[in-house]
Amino acid sequence: ESISKQFGYTDLNKVKKKAPEPAPVTDINFPQAGVKSVSNEDYGHDEGHGEESAEEDEGEIVTVLKPAAKDAMFGMYKPVRYTVVLHNKYKVKQEGSFSYYVTTETGEPVYENKVPVVIPKKYSKQFSFDVPLLKGSGVYNFKFCLNLSTYDDTTRHAFVFNADKVNTELHKPDDFDDFWDQTIKELDKIDPRYSIVYDPSKSNVSHRTYRVDFTSWGNVRVFGWLTIPKLKGKFPLVLGFGGHKIEVFPLYFPDFAVFTMNVRGIGESMKVINPKNETFVSLHLNDRDNYVYRGLYMDCLRAADFLFKGPHGFNFDLSRVMVFGGSEGASKSLVTIALGRKRGYRFGACVANNPVLTDIHQMYDVAEVNDEIKFPISDFNNYIEGTKGMTKQAVLDVWKYYEVQNFMSEINCPVLFACSLMDPYAPPGSVLSAYNKMPKETKTKSELYIFADLGHEVTPRHNVFTGSWYYEKLASVMK
Repeated sequence: ESISKQFGYTDLNKVKKKAPEPAPVTDINFPQAGVKSVSNEDYGHDEGHGEESAEEDEGEIVTVLKPAAKDAMFGMYKPVRYTVVLHNKYKVKQEGSFSYYVTTETGEPVYENKVPVVIPKKYSKQFSFDVPLLKGSGVYNFKFCLNLSTYDDTTRHAFVFNADKVNTELHKPDDFDDFWDQTIKELDKIDPRYSIVYDPSKSNVSHRTYRVDFTSWGNVRVFGWLTIPKLKGKFPLVLGFGGHKIEVFPLYFPDFAVFTMNVRGIGESMKVINPKNETFVSLHLNDRDNYVYRGLYMDCLRAADFLFKGPHGFNFDLSRVMVFGGSEGASKSLVTIALGRKRGYRFGACVANNPVLTDIHQMYDVAEVNDEIKFPISDFNNYIEGTKGMTKQAVLDVWKYYEVQNFMSEINCPVLFACSLMDPYAPPGSVLSAYNKMPKETKTKSELYIFADLGHEVTPRHNVFTGSWYYEKLASVMK
């Protein structure tokens, strides 16, 4: 979960089409969806062949559920369609039905249908069915329930309808910018006291490695690792962040200098800010001005300060600086770009992989109907129960200043953005909404990748693709 590790290929910009403005989901009145049955002849099954079970009732039903769109991205010009193949491995006929249910991400029912099923022994059947035209943009949950003679099963999936129009409510207070401007002014009063120490044990034949420590918000010392290729030249920079409380270590890229940053809550800083070892995400949650993420976001900005104007004396190419991370590391990356813009810092590219904490309001709503949504909602609820006078609304009032979606309007560099539709930590509706809250000119040069079957992860193609994407974006600013 630390720094982004994996990626895949689904470019939203290639599927955008003009469509009428969608109506609310609650206004939908659906007709009956069509279901087409295809026999096993399409699969070349030959009944009676294969290894026989010792008992007639031994076996299983193998369910293969696939959306017509590989990336599960549908829209006005790409109707929602699924195919299910049911493989009967039993030596007896199976009778019954399957049902499928479509709900919004927050649990509102949208459509359901029930289909009778008869599958001969050792036989396979395919069914194709459409979900009637949806008029509300968003992420939808798809539940397929199988109920047969000797076998019951449930398969869950999710899909997106009109991905480029997914939008959740923005909870941005009027004094949001004033709050962060004042926070930065207070940070500037703190001497960073940079310490840059060469570490031979973490250096190698190709790179020199330095441990960098500095003082951040609240006079908390934080640290990171700087690796620089030994070859002569002016190297572009990569700033990397890890996930929630995940320590990151030196990274060695042949053509880049890399600074991997460990914010407060990692290493010795945890003892300073959290001597009682309380739940990190709830530290001072009852106080907007002293909430732990105020300092954490300043740690991110001070890391950028070090690279752009620190007294390191290294010959970096500051016209080519990129930032990346996965999970909370993605959130830190996006916030760093937004706050860095107040400094006049210009980032050349960003990789944001399944960012968390984008919209706590929406996450609370999703958690009410999805018990897999735990972090950070369960931590917040525990804090509310154990803190006198604390309420859910009080939590939301604090988080209005920290939700990542409120920083998205300031993102001005190309972003390679990933969203997984089965993610229990980064609900996809709020993640896609955050992406859509970037300025239009930023979205035009960015790319959105959706992974329909994955949770808090992306595909193993990440390393190769991310590297080539970096080079492509940074080549445009090479001198």
